[in-house]
Amino acid sequence: MKNLPEFRHILFGTPIGYFGMGIGIIAIGAAVRKYYWIPAMKRQKQETFEHANFLYEQMKLNNEDMSSET
Repeated sequence: MKNLPEFRHILFGTPIGYFGMGIGIIAIGAAVRKYYWIPAMKRQKQETFEHANFLYEQMKLNNEDMSSET
């Protein structure tokens, strides 16, 4: 037990450590993408769609106002 290397030497000093860190970084990126980025993009898309509908309704009302004035 005494002559085992410390954890940080395994993590930062061996190819297996670098491989493990790479997998960890990829896993963190995948989790962020799945649970934060994709839902945020869906919310943004929905808000944009609702805003576009609002602008379209305003444009129709504005056109009706213009046509009733003539």
